[in-house]
Amino acid sequence: MQVSFEGDRGANNIVLCLVKYFQLKGMFDRPNFGEITIIADNCAGQNKNKVMIRFITWLAEIGIFPKISLHFLVKGHTKNSADRCFNMLKKDYQQRNVYTYTELHESVNKNKYINVHTLRSNDFKNHMKWQDTMYRNTDKGVKDTHVFTVFSTQAGTVFKQRHKESEYTYDYLLPTTRSKKARLYNREERKALLELGKVLNELESLEPKPLRAIKQMELWKKWSPILPEYAREDTCPEPSEEVKALFKKEQSEKIQNKKMLHDMPLPKTT
Repeated sequence: MQVSFEGDRGANNIVLCLVKYFQLKGMFDRPNFGEITIIADNCAGQNKNKVMIRFITWLAEIGIFPKISLHFLVKGHTKNSADRCFNMLKKDYQQRNVYTYTELHESVNKNKYINVHTLRSNDFKNHMKWQDTMYRNTDKGVKDTHVFTVFSTQAGTVFKQRHKESEYTYDYLLPTTRSKKARLYNREERKALLELGKVLNELESLEPKPLRAIKQMELWKKWSPILPEYAREDTCPEPSEEVKALFKKEQSEKIQNKKMLHDMPLPKTT
């Protein structure tokens, strides 16, 4: 019996994708790899948030990159190469029947400009929780800032600009006092705790969230019958007895709530 899970697209997941990309490109194999610029849109839940800012701060502090710039495109002008790649992905699979995740992977990898890498549930780590123990939160003003820059020579300092030609302001993210979250360490202790391999190996895994009962039942009842038999267990597996029971309970409560609303007396008017 397979269980379907719902993927997330929050800041932790975006950081994971960047970590995977840097690993595949060999950027983590050579210290002081070189300057790098990351360009993103202004989505606060994914890109423009404390997790991303503290992530680049960490990479600069441990010397992976001497300088990292995080640039956010101006609102209304956020189409970039990533969007073009997503359109390229559709060229093949929109013209064929794709019934399983394996077939989807094979289809999108046929494009010579795209390389798709499969991520497993144990790849997803809680970067935010770890960051809270080593860095302070960014100050206000993130929403209106379009350029964030960090340097390995100025550990913990994030330089901010509203646009490329504007004056710099800065946030200092290293803890200055002991607290329940971001702890104060001496230089040698901090260096050991921030080491790349140690952090990546010890990050807490994120627990995958199963699809809601109603979604699992819909996939199995509505879509499984129209799939080829070989694809049903992979794409639309039969839910467990616990999920079926939960679905029945939720449906019963839904009907009961509707009945209660229907039976409520109308308010009197004067």
